[in-house]
Amino acid sequence: EEEEDEEEDEEGSASAPTVEPCPRSSAMATSRQGKLYLYGGMFEVGDRQFTLSDFYCLDLHKMDQWEVLVEMDPKTQEWLEESESEDGEEEGEEAKGAEGEEEESAEDSEEEEGDEEEHPSVQEGETVTDYQVRTEQYWIGVARANMGLDAKDKKVFKVALAMAKVFYEDQ
Repeated sequence: EEEEDEEEDEEGSASAPTVEPCPRSSAMATSRQGKLYLYGGMFEVGDRQFTLSDFYCLDLHKMDQWEVLVEMDPKTQEWLEESESEDGEEEGEEAKGAEGEEEESAEDSEEEEGDEEEHPSVQEGETVTDYQVRTEQYWIGVARANMGLDAKDKKVFKVALAMAKVFYEDQ
């Protein structure tokens, strides 16, 4: 029965793009009046953590599609770099929020320099779509490495596109 549902999802995605939350941990979930609500969470890529602030709803009676209540704005999201000290201070630093803005700015500039060496650079005048197409295989490899070999290709592809878009917009 589950395989039939997956086939229907794939057939339906050809006519209209299906929206669903990306894989995450530490998300808040609740159900009310036959609907499941999913908010936020953390998405990990290697040693980086990405804080999600999106909000989704799923009708538990139909279970056919996710409704986006609050969409994630990639421009306002930040990668939280792991602290060099390994004694648990990074949790305290993340909880500070606005107090550590100056430190985050310095970390972001260092991170961008490192990203340019690690990830394919954005070419001058290149659109996000062109960048995604040109670097698709690279980002699929990164997503596959982080999601594991048992992850479905469709989900890996979605995560890879999202990662490429976030990297593009950070440049």
